[in-house]
Amino acid sequence: YMHEEQLKQMPYRDLESKAPIGGFHKFASDIDWMFVIQYMGGLKSVSKENVDEVIKRFEKIVAYDPNFENAYQIGAMSFSVEEPEKAVAFLEKACDNPQLKNNWKLPFYAGFILTHSGKDTPENVKKAIGFYEMAIKRSPTPEMYVVNSYLRARAKAMGINNDKLAMLKVLYKEWKKNSGMREIETASIIPDINQRILKAAQEARREFPTDKEILEASESIM
Repeated sequence: YMHEEQLKQMPYRDLESKAPIGGFHKFASDIDWMFVIQYMGGLKSVSKENVDEVIKRFEKIVAYDPNFENAYQIGAMSFSVEEPEKAVAFLEKACDNPQLKNNWKLPFYAGFILTHSGKDTPENVKKAIGFYEMAIKRSPTPEMYVVNSYLRARAKAMGINNDKLAMLKVLYKEWKKNSGMREIETASIIPDINQRILKAAQEARREFPTDKEILEASESIM
């Protein structure tokens, strides 16, 4: 009855476990959080032997409290080496939670796992780009490492062996898309697009002075 009454005031609680604990889900999650801290402290590492138990414990916590940000972040990173796909799915659940829509770290961690798990397939890189973009859009002042991760993922998705050219093409595409706007700095999700593209063009021309594509792109920018 209490659970149903809560739903009338707080519809997002429908994400919670339907465990019959009288609406004390937050309290239950706090208790399980203390248990998982104690359990993790007794492990030498998260391995194939215990990773299923680790995942089960963290999933139980967020089932009681779907808004428990630290449980998603710490949990996903703790088992991301052994189970990267499950870690990403765990974080994706958090990203889809409207109550956590202002948390940029959750999508960033998901993108990071996808691009650093050793399984950076074209499909995973494309998915990582989406998470990195989400992180940038959620942050009022995106951290430089978040923007850089986004750009590197986009450059990798180009499938070009020349990293300098790939990065220049990515920046050029972003710059070109907004080149007709007067306030380009605010139009692009990349905070310093003008400075970045000029620097990329200069570096690419210096390293590959005879590359036709690099020369054409950099000339149109400069």
